[in-house]
Amino acid sequence: MTYFMRFIYAMGDLLTVQDIAEALSDSFSGFTLHSDAADRTNTADLIYGDAVYGEIELNGENEDLFREDIAELLELLEGSQEITAPAVRRHLETATGMLALKVSEEGHYNAERLDVLWDWLFETRGGLLQVDGEGFYDIDRLILPLEPDNGDGEGGD
Repeated sequence: MTYFMRFIYAMGDLLTVQDIAEALSDSFSGFTLHSDAADRTNTADLIYGDAVYGEIELNGENEDLFREDIAELLELLEGSQEITAPAVRRHLETATGMLALKVSEEGHYNAERLDVLWDWLFETRGGLLQVDGEGFYDIDRLILPLEPDNGDGEGGD
């Protein structure tokens, strides 16, 4: 079971793997990042102990993957009658960066440990957290629920 959690922001400089590594280190969270030097510098595995909780990918507004993800998220909002949908749409349209976490099974079953990452991002970048099969969250709560996209309740990939 894998799915994506995406933190979408418009505040501050584009995040780097180094930014995330320093924040996790400063928080004494127990998380580390492992990035393959041969790989692009905008990806890293998120590791807790010996377990991989997911793969982080960082993208900015000038990258194709960012634009594709934003377009897909905007499609999810089409036809939504939720009162918060217009605000979420505006946020997506003005976003400048995204941290996408492909959550592994280990990360799914220990999702509360990921809160240290999301809390830091909300504190430093503002933004919204989108979770496949659930919807959009602000710092406090689910603000725009969405139906799972594949009908099996697990949402996504």
